[in-house]
Amino acid sequence: MIYLAIAALLAPALAEMAKIRAKADKAFTWVAVGGVLFVLSASFALVDLSIVGIAASMTAPLVSLFSIIGLVAVLVGSLMVSIALLKE
Repeated sequence: MIYLAIAALLAPALAEMAKIRAKADKAFTWVAVGGVLFVLSASFALVDLSIVGIAASMTAPLVSLFSIIGLVAVLVGSLMVSIALLKE
């Protein structure tokens, strides 16, 4: 999970270095948001929330929810990047 987050967060930075981010800035924002959601999902998977009174069974749906939302954000962003770069 954390490797997906690192890849999604590195994509906009590498696009900036390759000078293609300006062509699809909004799309790379979607990819970065997906990376942040993957980090959030990984943090729910790693943290033991029983200390604060939240049962461990409540964190499993949160991991799945943020993973799915992150995946959708990365997919939308990557499709938008592909379309924007193919138009040029």
